Amino acid sequence: CRNGAHPDVVDLLLKYDEFKKTPLLEDNVGRLPVHLALLHTTEKQTEVAQVLLQGMLRGRMESKGLDLWKADMKSLLTSMETHERHFVTRDKLDMICETIREFMERVFTLELAVWRASCLQFDEERFSSMREVLDYESSIASSGAPFDDHGYKVDRRIKSGADIIVRGVIPFLEHEPVEDLVQKFRDY
Repeated sequence: CRNGAHPDVVDLLLKYDEFKKTPLLEDNVGRLPVHLALLHTTEKQTEVAQVLLQGMLRGRMESKGLDLWKADMKSLLTSMETHERHFVTRDKLDMICETIREFMERVFTLELAVWRASCLQFDEERFSSMREVLDYESSIASSGAPFDDHGYKVDRRIKSGADIIVRGVIPFLEHEPVEDLVQKFRDY
């Protein structure tokens, strides 16, 4: 990417990167390949960026799981905050960060909705708030020990299946952020 690689070359390299680590590898000053592509590629810059963005986002959650995906996205965002004095490149990196943050918010919202549904137990009793659930669970707790609100929430997060549900839904949405960014780059 530092030398203005052609999109087909980048695509070929990513196809043979089994664990999709390459798009997240920083150079000696902390820049990602997409950063270098935006900075150094003059021909087909948008296409190279698109291939790299697809490698950064698509399929990552399916292969790694929700929690590791979140860590990768945070790391990616941190890497893209590397200082850049070229204004056009900085603007495009900011567009990427904004789009990734928006996508992460969608993922977190879905995860929260699944977890909430699990906590409120819609299939059993109807609860309208978390407080009602915690009061109910506390009242039926068998031991004399105080009811652990936090422990209940953690337990419901694990049992909710959010990781599996989110991992099953997100592949249908992963193309949208990349397509949005490509269009923003073309309109820039």
